[in-house]
Amino acid sequence: MQRYRAMFPEYKDYKLYGGLAGFSVPDDVAASAREQGRFVLKRKGDLVEAQTEAMKDF
Repeated sequence: MQRYRAMFPEYKDYKLYGGLAGFSVPDDVAASAREQGRFVLKRKGDLVEAQTEAMKDF
């Protein structure tokens, strides 16, 4: 996220959110992403499940 702010200074005052998305996301990978404040999007049948409870802005 720090690199993004350096590359795009016009967004320096914006809130940034990071996440992980995939058709199949292992539980340990999803847990690690949530611990880092990222959201997780993964396929659940024909739908997309969003795990946003640990999401924070950077």
